[in-house]
Amino acid sequence: IKRLKRKIKQKFKADFDTVMVSLKSKLDKNHLDVLEQIGKSNKEFLKRIILKCNNNKVNKQYSPELRSFALTLHYYSPKAYDYVRKKFDCILPHPKTLYKWYTSINGNPGFNSEALKSIEERCKFVNYSLFGAVIFDEMDIKSEVERVGSKMYGLVDFGGMEKYIAIDDPNKLAKQVLVFTVVCINGSWKIPFGYFFIDSLKADAKKFLILKSLELLHASGIFITSLTFDGAAVNMSIMKQLTGFHIDKEYQNNNLQTYFLHPVTEKKVFIFLDPSHMLKLVRNCLGDFRTIIAEDEEVSWKYFEQLHTIQEKEGLHLANKLRCKHLNYRKQKMKVRLAAQLFSNSVADSMTVLKNMNISLFKDSIAIIRFINLFNDLFDIMNSKSLKSSHFKKPLQYSKENENQQNHNNIIFEKLLECEKYILNLETKNSEKLIFSKRKVGFVGFLICIYSLQQLYHELCENEKVLKYIPSYKMSQDHIELLFGCIRAHNGCNNNPTVRQFVGIFKKILVHHELRTDNTGNCIPQENISILHITSKIDPVNVINMTTPSIQHVLPEINNNKEDGSIIDKNIDRDTERLLTLIKNFDTHSYVTHPCTVSEIAETIISYIAGSVVRFLQREIKCEYCLKALESSTSSNSSLISIKSRGFLIYPSSDVIFICTKAEKIIKMCLHESGGKFLLKKFSDQFLMNLVKRSLISCNLLFSNLKDHNNNQSTLESHSIYLTEAIIKKFIKIRLHYICSKTVDKSISDRQKFTKLIQHKHQ
Repeated sequence: IKRLKRKIKQKFKADFDTVMVSLKSKLDKNHLDVLEQIGKSNKEFLKRIILKCNNNKVNKQYSPELRSFALTLHYYSPKAYDYVRKKFDCILPHPKTLYKWYTSINGNPGFNSEALKSIEERCKFVNYSLFGAVIFDEMDIKSEVERVGSKMYGLVDFGGMEKYIAIDDPNKLAKQVLVFTVVCINGSWKIPFGYFFIDSLKADAKKFLILKSLELLHASGIFITSLTFDGAAVNMSIMKQLTGFHIDKEYQNNNLQTYFLHPVTEKKVFIFLDPSHMLKLVRNCLGDFRTIIAEDEEVSWKYFEQLHTIQEKEGLHLANKLRCKHLNYRKQKMKVRLAAQLFSNSVADSMTVLKNMNISLFKDSIAIIRFINLFNDLFDIMNSKSLKSSHFKKPLQYSKENENQQNHNNIIFEKLLECEKYILNLETKNSEKLIFSKRKVGFVGFLICIYSLQQLYHELCENEKVLKYIPSYKMSQDHIELLFGCIRAHNGCNNNPTVRQFVGIFKKILVHHELRTDNTGNCIPQENISILHITSKIDPVNVINMTTPSIQHVLPEINNNKEDGSIIDKNIDRDTERLLTLIKNFDTHSYVTHPCTVSEIAETIISYIAGSVVRFLQREIKCEYCLKALESSTSSNSSLISIKSRGFLIYPSSDVIFICTKAEKIIKMCLHESGGKFLLKKFSDQFLMNLVKRSLISCNLLFSNLKDHNNNQSTLESHSIYLTEAIIKKFIKIRLHYICSKTVDKSISDRQKFTKLIQHKHQ
């Protein structure tokens, strides 16, 4: 009977190759290419589905392709993995099987042999030398002892390095994990290759681990050219031991050595202090001191506060990111973007506009503007990434023949020299040099980065000619911060892992090198974000496009009934009539101060926003006549545009500015009626649009240059009317988005502060 059953199973057993041949015979030539392009993992997937459907036995041995798919899917989401496995009748391995696979990976503390072997394979795979940057940092973990089987987790663990390192008490609870990562400078990969559970670590012990990591990486075949860490006191001591210099003495001699010799090759390894951390330290110094002296002038924190006050008063922003949280940064000290957005060209440009408008509060702001611009440019240079970038974001590139590239390099070197001299001469109000003060680390760190970047370029690009360019972003700690974000994300809501949890996550990351993170870390990965655009049939831009003769034949006709195409809603309620009367009275008596009054500063900002509205409409509208009516060569209220332009911004026409100004008055009036914080529910987008359109009925001179063009359309299809509506719609959308974001921004949350405090207390 058993033999008979076996024969029956073999008779009906589906052979994958036979099925493929059968499918090919039933498909036409157009579909054969699709069938041939099925990947190995898809073929394995399809084969198992066919066997399951025929009630045949499925081989428990999984192919490498299917293993890769299963591990990747489970890495991103265990819940998604369970759902897919259930839907496809359990053709994927059980999660317990995956855990058994992970147990074969060596993920114990210490320098990881699996990671080093992977690096060695990568070096063998290419026919050129690979150069890397070593980055290390500590991450706080939850102090907790756990026992799994016969193994105990939670104590200090150096992975066999204890015999080389002096440890006070090996039975202490681990409070931090020290992680080492290597980033390939002339490649597109990064791998964490070691970690150690520590309570605290002295400079001598860290120095030993650093030198040991360089030896192991050299044995794997990668040449290490730089070492990056933050400005902690123990790290500064390590730098002193490795390079053998004393900061104060070396600065006085103006001869700073920022490198040490590799323990194997005896070539120079350059030290970088993470620019993001240095920028935060500079911000903290200025925020705490309130005033520092630069080139015999005061650089004062008060200008940030004054700029914020003016913007809050106007209810508009001068095209910058400055918010309450940037001034009250102490609750969110760890966030790099708060410091980067504060010391940005957009903030400096805003102050420049106010200074040029003779605002008395900013008449002496030239020092803070120069301070911001220099640190913004220096930060850009230290985060260069792609040769396609421009200005200071483009990396140093070696090229004898390309004159433009040589000029670009000279500009960067001149800027680095300017920043160096500027930082060296910064003083406190007590005439003490900042580089010798107790708050020196941020400024000294930037100087070290300046010297190291220049020497690294001369060493690798000009002298040895082993690299074509230096992407300085590869030497930043962003890569290890992304790793920490990935580790925290794997625990779901628990962003403070224990020792046991960290070990398990580290094994997963070794299997899956491609790291991703959410916006909850100290930095945000630089990735493209796709945006979904949803269009409406009654959108005014679509109406203009559908009534443009050149494209009319490919678009549907317009429905001109009130529901789909009405321009002005005649059913205006009493609130609308009252608001329109108020606005008309204040327009007539302009000398009266009222919440809907638009100041000179607000006019400048409205002109800038109008330029953004025009730029958006130029991408959407197809009518050439309408496009010409939107833009102007110059503008009377364009001081902000001219300062921020750099050749790419648009000057809106006077008609566009007039419409946006009228819309702003309506929004200010409605905001005042709502109490000043946020708009009431009745002031919807459509309500505001109808209000603005009603206030513009008497304005017959709008878009007078489109008079002849409008004669070619019917009254209901007049492009002037729909163009006005499109401008109003976009402006209102921009302003309401800002008003909503401002209401959230005003309440500074303690969540970030207490989250970090809990992590640092290892709970």
